[in-house]
Amino acid sequence: MAQQNPGYVQRVDHTKMKGCYLLLIHLEKDTTLMTRSKSFELSKGHYIYVGSGMKNLLARVSRHLKSDKKLFWHVDYLLTVATVESVLLIPAHEECERKIAEMLEKTLESVHGFGASDSPLVSHLFKLPRREEFGHIVGMLLKSL
Repeated sequence: MAQQNPGYVQRVDHTKMKGCYLLLIHLEKDTTLMTRSKSFELSKGHYIYVGSGMKNLLARVSRHLKSDKKLFWHVDYLLTVATVESVLLIPAHEECERKIAEMLEKTLESVHGFGASDSPLVSHLFKLPRREEFGHIVGMLLKSL
C-alpha cells in the first residue's frame, strides 16, 4: 500500500475561484475623470479599489489589467489614466466586497460614488495618504476577515 505524501497539494480549478480583490492604483497627476454618467475629481497619489469576482475572480482581475477592453465600470475609466501597482486576491465563498469597503471607509478618504452604483456603499475607491500604508491596511483587513 502506497503512503500518501502529507505535503500533497491538491490541484485547484482557478476558473472557479471566487472572492474579492484589492487593486493598488497610482495616479500620477490630478485628474478630472469622466465616465459614462459621472465625473470624479481625483488628486494624484495612491488609491485602493475594492472589487469582487464571485463567478471567476481571476477573470475579473485579468480584465482590469488589460488595456484593450470596452470601458464599462468606473475603474475601467480610471485605469486609462492610472496604473495598477499591486493586486491582492482574497479567495472567499461569500461576498466580502461590502465588508472590506465598509472597513476602508472608516480609515481612508472615500471617492464618493466611485464604483458603488450597484451597492449601498458610498464608494469602492479609497485614497491612501501614503503608498507605504498599503501593507498596514492589507494586514488590518486580513485580520478582520
